[in-house]
Amino acid sequence: MTDVLTYIGEETIQALLPGVVSPLLAAEADLQAKIAALVGFSATVSLSVGAQITLAESILASLQVALSLGIEAPSIQVQIDAVAALLVAIRAELQLIEDLFGLLAAAGVHAWAYDGTASGFGATLSTALATGLPGGGGPAEHINALVFATSVSATWTAMGEIFRTTP
Repeated sequence: MTDVLTYIGEETIQALLPGVVSPLLAAEADLQAKIAALVGFSATVSLSVGAQITLAESILASLQVALSLGIEAPSIQVQIDAVAALLVAIRAELQLIEDLFGLLAAAGVHAWAYDGTASGFGATLSTALATGLPGGGGPAEHINALVFATSVSATWTAMGEIFRTTP
């Protein structure tokens, strides 16, 4: 087996995490839809005038009975307050996703995928970086690196679902 180091490219963090970004986009869209629905919330009655009068009389009679028994009358304000609280909570969840997308937008990450022996990895990487990062300032330029490695093919497959592992 020949050791192969494949340059994936210079990317944003987001581009290197397609398996994470897709569900986040779906969650973001779902939260946006929930916010739109809650913002559009209003208590409306879509009955004819005659039916509204009959319904109002029925409600009034029921309220009078309830009040005579010491039961407090229901309030639409309770529902409005519940919707407002839910809206605040959903907006907070959405803000977390938007903050994460802000972090994922960071660019300038060089990525490689390696396929070969453990003993060949260092030499192969050294050769690839002998002149510095692609398009970079040369071999003396300071860089930071994070390396993920596995010898389990199923784990590599799972990593490929989370990280971009091919050009």
